[in-house]
Amino acid sequence: MTSLTVELIYVEAFFASGITFSLYLCCQGCTTDAGVIAGDPQTICGESPASVAPAEQTVLDSNDLLQYILFSDPSDTLGSILATSNTPTFSFDPAIMQLGVTYYIAAIAGNDVGGNVDLNDPCLDLSNAIAVTWQPFPTVIFSVANPDVCAGSCTDITATFTGTPPFVLTYTTPAGPVTQTFSDDTGVFQVCTAPGSPPGSLVVQATSLTDAWCACP
Repeated sequence: MTSLTVELIYVEAFFASGITFSLYLCCQGCTTDAGVIAGDPQTICGESPASVAPAEQTVLDSNDLLQYILFSDPSDTLGSILATSNTPTFSFDPAIMQLGVTYYIAAIAGNDVGGNVDLNDPCLDLSNAIAVTWQPFPTVIFSVANPDVCAGSCTDITATFTGTPPFVLTYTTPAGPVTQTFSDDTGVFQVCTAPGSPPGSLVVQATSLTDAWCACP
């Protein structure tokens, strides 16, 4: 850190006047380095913990501590810290976090004050950040406009999805399993009964669903 002090002295004499500048430079070298975290942006399905690689190439003074922070705003890192950890692993906290929102994990290094990094340390240092997004699992709900189907006839089934399209849905009908891709949050498919089918319920059941990010567990 370099500080600059400017001293202004006004001198006025009978024949001359002027201003004299006095400059004082003081330099304090900081060796603390939080290092680098290797890795690409992560997508976590559901609320499983997110982990990044430990920071490498760190340089710590004898009184320094290395920790990891989870934060929400890269333009205000220290002001948006949501959690601090001694390891590069963070759990999803629904009380302060939202699915589908991008958060960031970084290493932070500075003076050790009571087991935490002093955010006011003039030599505080941050690593690069890894973006992490917790995505919700997709869901599907079936609805039918006309539930009464005669033997040998067909009916339309509407599938309503939550998640991020496209959706790949596998479902079973009396005719067997079918896999379809839907590009929107709703889609319609047709289910037919065989001629001579006995009266009773027509069962359509989803067996597999994935969206752009996750697959149903």
